[in-house]
Amino acid sequence: MVPRPFVFLLTVTALLCSLFYFSVGLGNFSVRNTLQEYSALPVDNGFPFIQDLYRPYIHPIDALEFDDQNGKTYSLPQMPRFTKPLREKILILDVDTRPLDGPGELLNGTRLNTTSAHHNTIGRLSHYIYATIHGYDYKLIQASSPKGLHGTWSKVTAMKEALKYYEFVIFLDGDAMIRHPHLPMEWLFNYWDITPDTLVAMALDPDEPQNRDAKGKTLLNTGFIIGQRDPRTQELFEAWESCPTDMRYPDCSKWSQQWSHEQAAFGNHLRYDNALQGGIKTLSCAEANGYPEMAKTNCTGEFIRHYWIFKDLLPAAVESSITQYFLPRVQGLFHQNFASVVLNISDSAVSSIKE
Repeated sequence: MVPRPFVFLLTVTALLCSLFYFSVGLGNFSVRNTLQEYSALPVDNGFPFIQDLYRPYIHPIDALEFDDQNGKTYSLPQMPRFTKPLREKILILDVDTRPLDGPGELLNGTRLNTTSAHHNTIGRLSHYIYATIHGYDYKLIQASSPKGLHGTWSKVTAMKEALKYYEFVIFLDGDAMIRHPHLPMEWLFNYWDITPDTLVAMALDPDEPQNRDAKGKTLLNTGFIIGQRDPRTQELFEAWESCPTDMRYPDCSKWSQQWSHEQAAFGNHLRYDNALQGGIKTLSCAEANGYPEMAKTNCTGEFIRHYWIFKDLLPAAVESSITQYFLPRVQGLFHQNFASVVLNISDSAVSSIKE
């Protein structure tokens, strides 16, 4: 029997090699060259390997329903607006100000050890898998730390710049994953009713005291953000980026370093801005935040899982999301070669088993 960790290692090692080839910056956004240490790697991007694995399972974009592996059915609220793949018009985006070259981290150049790999490594590989399956672009932005701001503010500038080049930008934190890799983002756009008027979409945080703004309203979590290209979206991100200057939003500078940084700034200021009303879509915590082990919060990550506390649970969840597709394909290959690999003990062929 092939152990599950071996299957996982085989898959993500191939993905890691191709990810190094695909990590670049955007426009004039400040980045570090992530390729210089890996120039000896093969140029093969590994796309056919990943796409062939998942192709038989990809859910139709215009399907009216989706059934998960637990038998729960999700139905569209209206006829689908998205009916064809957007492919490279969608960017799956990772952003980090850290070098990511330490033990078990994504860019350290050593062979991946899945038992000691950092959760962010596994999480970002899962983002790359998802982008590759559906033909979306993927970028890992290694950003310079914003002066005077916590590093997580870098996602705001990165998304602002990326939305100049892509119709949609999907940002995920390193401890977040897409639960169903075969489910296209376009189907989720239909399910969540992402319209031309939607500028950004984010999920609610758990309804707990530490997750409420100054008015007592639950914050939106910035670990998963859908951004749609539009002049008003640029206005939103410019306002968000400049929020700590206090020029447009007095007292926003308190969130420069204080938790929850850009998330609290958005929740306390931008979502109350009349100029942005109607463009901010709120997603449910159950569907686009949290994970099953936090069921008591009603945030179980039905579509997007975000492991904000028990981050060590993420690698196993990603492993499961890979092996549930990999092993059935192996079983199919087994049956395709049934006659040559299965011998009946009474068969005369047993005498020539090595032939």
